[in-house]
Amino acid sequence: MRHHGRLFRLCDRQQKTAVDMAALAVSIMKSGDASPEMRDWAADVLGIQTDIEMPAKTAQQ
Repeated sequence: MRHHGRLFRLCDRQQKTAVDMAALAVSIMKSGDASPEMRDWAADVLGIQTDIEMPAKTAQQ
């Protein structure tokens, strides 16, 4: 996780391009040890909506 934190700060400081940020976001999403906050940031960068509620019937299928 430390590695991703450094990359995140580096992107923030140097204003990386959208492509670089997307690549970092994909890396974070693939990581098994990324914090929930980092995953939220990555989902936001990638345009993944995470607050969609699923109807109970669909969830049971």
